[in-house]
Amino acid sequence: MALHFVSKVCVGCGNGFQTSNNSDKCYNCTLDDITHGNPPEEGDFNTARIVSGTLSAQERNYLQQDLESAELGRTTEEDTGDEEEDDDWEYDENEDARLGHEG
Repeated sequence: MALHFVSKVCVGCGNGFQTSNNSDKCYNCTLDDITHGNPPEEGDFNTARIVSGTLSAQERNYLQQDLESAELGRTTEEDTGDEEEDDDWEYDENEDARLGHEG
């Protein structure tokens, strides 16, 4: 589904922005509304992008994949089959000590 973005002027700050859901506030003002001026939490960033309509179709797909993976307890690489092959690397305490690392 292709998103259609329109240009708007934010009612919060007066800056121009592109939105796909006819939001009246840009990402920054939406984030400020969500956090009430406090430091944002992890999910606040995605929420602000969704509510402000500034999330692109590709970003929306990535977010959906991430959320599904988290729900299933998997990585996105496991879901898509892009997981790297195991290279049979083993920790060598002597090599680590030779390089000056303390264990």
